[in-house]
This record gives sequence, C-alpha cells and structure tokens, in this order.
Amino acid sequence: MSYISVEIKAYDEARKVVTVGFSEKWPVKLSSAVIAELTLEDCDTIGHDGDSAEAGLTDDEACVLKMLFEDEETIEDFLANPSRLIGCTNELDD
Repeated sequence: MSYISVEIKAYDEARKVVTVGFSEKWPVKLSSAVIAELTLEDCDTIGHDGDSAEAGLTDDEACVLKMLFEDEETIEDFLANPSRLIGCTNELDD
C-alpha cells in the first residue's frame, strides 16, 4: 500500500453517478488523477463492506473511499444526499 488521496468531484443526479478522483499527489488535480464514475450501488457496497471488485477500483482506492464515507457521515446519509460530499477529501498513507 502506498500514499493515495481521494476527492468527491461531482454528483450527477440524473444518472445517479458519483465522480471520484484518486491521486498519489495532494491535492487531487484532474490532470494527475484517476477518475472513476461510481453508481450509488457501487458506493453502497464499498461503504458497507469495502468490496471494490464490482466498482473496478483497486483495494487501496476502495479503502480510502470507505474511510472518506466513515469520516464524513454514514453511508446511508451519503446515499440520501450524495452532493453533500462534493469537495470532501481523504488520504491513506502506508
């Protein structure tokens, strides 16, 4: 495991998709980030059990995203209002 940071970049209400940026640099910049679009179902799975297989994330990406959910609010609160976490960040350091 190495250093990785995450930022919730956007939420598309029509598609029910969260855009998340992952980076090995801080702050998360779009030019150097790995961008993932996750459905609310993906986020629910990651938030409850950390499983990243269906979402196509690495274990480290899923771990830091789950930590962000846990630090900010419960996964149920996030799923009820995903746009509240836009701009929220977290980091994982080995």
